[in-house]
Amino acid sequence: MLVVGGMFRIAGSAVAASIATYDPVSGIWSALGTGIDWTVKAVTTLPNGDLVAGGFFTLAGGASVSH
Repeated sequence: MLVVGGMFRIAGSAVAASIATYDPVSGIWSALGTGIDWTVKAVTTLPNGDLVAGGFFTLAGGASVSH
């Protein structure tokens, strides 16, 4: 699974708010949760598997956040 971030509203044919996943086996793009309200500049995973995104945004998955 590939996770991409940026400033977009569509990934492939999926409606996705600035963060999305791509499954290279099936070729399907999907929204990641309810998305992020502005620009994602970086995405990484922690050793425990948690996904972390950074950028210029104040909402992620419906929760208030600070970048």
